[in-house]
Amino acid sequence: MSKACAAMVLMAAVAGGCGGPTAALETQLAKGTPAERAAAARSLAEMGSKAAPAVSSLSKALEDSEADVRKQAAHALGRIGPASAAAISSMKGCLEDGDRSVRLATAYAIIAIDPGEKATLPVLGEAARGGDPRACIALGQMGAAAEGAVPDLVIAASSAQALVRAKAVQALRNVGSTNKSAVAALERARQDPSEEVRNAASK
Repeated sequence: MSKACAAMVLMAAVAGGCGGPTAALETQLAKGTPAERAAAARSLAEMGSKAAPAVSSLSKALEDSEADVRKQAAHALGRIGPASAAAISSMKGCLEDGDRSVRLATAYAIIAIDPGEKATLPVLGEAARGGDPRACIALGQMGAAAEGAVPDLVIAASSAQALVRAKAVQALRNVGSTNKSAVAALERARQDPSEEVRNAASK
């Protein structure tokens, strides 16, 4: 973020006192330049649950023409947490966004709001299959609701990267699947050359 943009965000946050803690940032989110809109969404994310009054504005920002703004808006909604539940229907549209970073940010945000939301499985499963440890962690947080992504986790459990294997194995344990391929993956993990992976399979 440029110094000028950062200064504008700070002034907006200070000025927001007369219209609620998020009012000025919401205005900037709607009317600023692309960089300013993204910066406003990041500032709202930093506020966490205190940015709940901005849920509606952030939901609208999910349709912004700039991918970075959409991504930051989704992230902010996730940081707000359960108070963003009303935005999930709008967020689901971003799970099919043309920009991969937007899809992932949205999936992680939805899981932060509702860990059982299965609409995230295609995005998280694809990311896990591609070796993204964070996606494996997110699927593990879903527990049994992530059963549909077990094939993706099994692939991730064979990754060349020990960290990915460990997170995938832990996720498979959290899902608790009786799928034969999942059981076989856990068995292999107990003999893995990496201690981290072996520990993940045994916990």
